Amino acid sequence: MEHLPHSHSAEFALIAQLIVEPKSWPIVDGQITKDDFYVPANAAVFELVEAMLKRGVYVWPASVVEAMAHTQFKFDNPKQTVQDIMDIGVGGDLNGAMWLIKHLKQRRMMIVYSKMMNEAAAKGDETAMLAAQKLLAESSVGFTTKKPEDALEQMQAALKQAQEPERMLQTGLKAWDEAFGGLARGARYVIAGRGGAGKTALALNMLWNVAKQGKKVRHVFFEGTESEVWHRIMARETRGPVI
Repeated sequence: MEHLPHSHSAEFALIAQLIVEPKSWPIVDGQITKDDFYVPANAAVFELVEAMLKRGVYVWPASVVEAMAHTQFKFDNPKQTVQDIMDIGVGGDLNGAMWLIKHLKQRRMMIVYSKMMNEAAAKGDETAMLAAQKLLAESSVGFTTKKPEDALEQMQAALKQAQEPERMLQTGLKAWDEAFGGLARGARYVIAGRGGAGKTALALNMLWNVAKQGKKVRHVFFEGTESEVWHRIMARETRGPVI
């Protein structure tokens, strides 16, 4: 996938976000330019979609792909590029294109702060780790709340939710449930850590246990497509490449 940096052998990988029964999708505010993107193709799509919206053009996958053919940027595979961006979004819907574009910058900062946190932890620098952790928490505020809150207020709110069992979904994982009270409805969880730490396994186990209770997790984001995640899991199980 081109929209996020791969990190199969790196110390850091931001793998999964669990979003449990979200009630709303707040807009992430801020001025964003094409320079906020890792990949030239995504930057070009950003400029294109922004121009379409300014002209009042209805943005949807086919209209974007068609418009891509009339730009100076030469896309190798327009349909796949649009699909890659849709994969990042909520429900694969490009109608909220500006939300997705702003979402990309927010995720980029989360990746940077998570990497800082993990590097500090590896060096045993607790002060730097906590500082990076605070930045990571604050960078997620736009996703988890409707009003501005600092990281401490969010954590206090999470603890309060954990004290209301009827609001929580049990994951079946003892350590998690005892520490956090389960998964809060309407909450988003970011699982970050070094490569191979078991983030994907943790996320999938929690999803499975929630599903067995007849509950729903509305959206899950992985660092690759579903097929890439599946291949990684199978390759790990077989200790070899999956053809």
